[in-house]
Amino acid sequence: MSLVINHNLMAMNAARNLSLSYGSLSDSTRRLSSGLRISTAADDAAGLAIRELMRADISTLNQGVRNANDAISLIQTADGALQVIDEKLIRLQELAEQAATGTYNSDQRLMIDSEFQAMASEITRIATATDFNGVYLLNGNLSGAESAHNGSGLQSTGPIKIHFGTGNDSAEDYYYISIGDATASALLGGACSISTQALAQQALDRIKQAIISKDKIRAALGATQNRLENTINNLSIMAENLQAAESRISDVDVATEMTEFVRNQILTQSAVAMLAQANSLPQMAMQLIPGLVRRRIVDGFSAADDQRHGGRGLAPRPSCPLIFLVGVGILNPVKGESLARGLLFGFFQRAALGVYFLSIGGEPPRP
Repeated sequence: MSLVINHNLMAMNAARNLSLSYGSLSDSTRRLSSGLRISTAADDAAGLAIRELMRADISTLNQGVRNANDAISLIQTADGALQVIDEKLIRLQELAEQAATGTYNSDQRLMIDSEFQAMASEITRIATATDFNGVYLLNGNLSGAESAHNGSGLQSTGPIKIHFGTGNDSAEDYYYISIGDATASALLGGACSISTQALAQQALDRIKQAIISKDKIRAALGATQNRLENTINNLSIMAENLQAAESRISDVDVATEMTEFVRNQILTQSAVAMLAQANSLPQMAMQLIPGLVRRRIVDGFSAADDQRHGGRGLAPRPSCPLIFLVGVGILNPVKGESLARGLLFGFFQRAALGVYFLSIGGEPPRP
């Protein structure tokens, strides 16, 4: 390779390698600081697409778990109200049994029937007032078959739909919760009274059937709650496995990336050092220029002496060697001199050459 000063090819090559190493070091720093192997589409386009789909499914499954937990809370709310209704039905049966005996007169049965009607009214109030987040549970709005569900309006009707899957498949992603009517008229089959002994005896059978109907509602709710708990367990396992798969695609391996970081750091430091050296290499050309000038000064001295002494090659006067040493010897540039020192040397060598020729009474030689 030629020694040139217009274009520093070695510095250009070192700068290019420095740019590559520094870019890789920047990527390693970004990955280690964020913990992600893929943070932009340029890192891994296919991996980014797969990761985003997995992240969407994971978020959906986690929300499905929350939906199922909300459904369990709804069921527990309904079951708690039905437990209170159960206590009221037992009291109704106790009152009907009391009124069915012949040891009480009509006035006493009317007083027993008064409490009976109050308990029946309380059952209806509990059934119509029990709600979860604005959804009334025991007034019959959620009763019926699955086909009775209609969610096209602002307020859905029929059985409540619990959605927990990532799609919209009825076999996989949702199912319905149907809760029967738990009002007194629905459980007892209409109005009921124990004002007479005969009515009290009939009420015993009706209350027994009401307790059975209420227990069927509670049993269905309990079975649905167990199903929801199993669904939550399955959804949690699916979300966990998807999260593990997404992590293997997206997250950075710290041990491997740290190895790359140290490697890129060393390459960057080496490229910086070599770029500094390459930038100083063209200055080697300046060593050739002072050497050429110094050679022409010595030749000028020899020519002036020959002219002064008639070509006899006589030595200069004793005072001249001192000036010669000052001009050539002391200011002789050393290897690796800077440009400023070379210019300073040129100035002094011309001054010394002028003084020398003035001392011998001659004119400086023309180049």
